[in-house]
Amino acid sequence: MTEQANNRNSYRVLRDNIIAAFPQSVFSGAITGVDGRTDEELDEEQALYNALHGRKWSDIEGSFVSSYPDGISLLTDQAFAAFLPAWLVAALDNDNVRELLVYFFSPSTHQTSERRERRIQQLTLPQKKVLQAFLGYCFEVEASEFVKEHARSAVEYAARFVGD
Repeated sequence: MTEQANNRNSYRVLRDNIIAAFPQSVFSGAITGVDGRTDEELDEEQALYNALHGRKWSDIEGSFVSSYPDGISLLTDQAFAAFLPAWLVAALDNDNVRELLVYFFSPSTHQTSERRERRIQQLTLPQKKVLQAFLGYCFEVEASEFVKEHARSAVEYAARFVGD
């Protein structure tokens, strides 16, 4: 099997595993820490609130995620767990979203590890395994050595939560 065919197969399996691991439940909790506030500086948070409130992750279009690829970092911990799969699925088809997720989960970024750890710990074991598999996929398909190194670091970091 060629590398490209192998990646396509990995893509399909990973997408199916993401869908299977995350419940498709309507989320009605807080989306961002500033829900309901109106301020020009909060345009991204307002857009996230308007698009995600009262919806399930599978309702979120990849085009929306592509418009707000780093929006996952603005979500509350509960909203993060509910909508992470929308970002994961979108990242399978969008290099920019994929790259930002790699950086988000890479321990060498500037995000505090306490917040990242809290977010990962709230995921179920199957969800953590899917996250680790997603990051491994990112490593496999990434062309940039710089991003690939962050993906390797993120895979190793995610493995801590899976028990590998």
